Amino acid sequence: MQAANGDFYGTTVWGGISGTPCQANGPGGCGTIFKITPGGTLTTLYTFCRQGPPCADGGLPNGPLIQATDGNFYGTTIADATSGCTPPGPCGTIFRMTPSGKLTTLHVFNYTDGSEPRLLMQATDGDFYGPTTGGGANDFGTLFRLSTGLGPFLKFMRPAGKVGQTPESSVKASLVLPAFLFVVLPQASLLSPTRS
Repeated sequence: MQAANGDFYGTTVWGGISGTPCQANGPGGCGTIFKITPGGTLTTLYTFCRQGPPCADGGLPNGPLIQATDGNFYGTTIADATSGCTPPGPCGTIFRMTPSGKLTTLHVFNYTDGSEPRLLMQATDGDFYGPTTGGGANDFGTLFRLSTGLGPFLKFMRPAGKVGQTPESSVKASLVLPAFLFVVLPQASLLSPTRS
């Protein structure tokens, strides 16, 4: 993603520190966060699981970064060795990273509240929302909200017209809360075509 400063930020699922596998069949390394300038200069800002397992900061950042209204970057990881997630294994984290590369883990998923988050968005109420691909009551995933205290962000604009017009043209403001539409299809319809 391109940040407000014009640079591009992203993640790698694997790589970083060799010899620290986040999954038994993985190629090694638990992923990185990088920055690349429009001119092509690449900088690694953060390396996951630098201290080796257990990885308190998570690993395998398998989703896009977003830049929130506070200027920091937010994202998710799908692996975490400290949450005691059962089953099927790592549950993942939500993190915040400053533009200089300081990472803070904001939430560790524990399977009951979801497993393997892969998407994050900030809504107009200031909170972060997203889905998990597993965990929850029946291991079909969850939808979550994370509040970090950023608060709503709305710009109020005066309507066109002249000062002193009738009350109908006065400024009207309302808080727009996030609305999401999720369509859940049975797994069978996704895996096998319908035959007639």
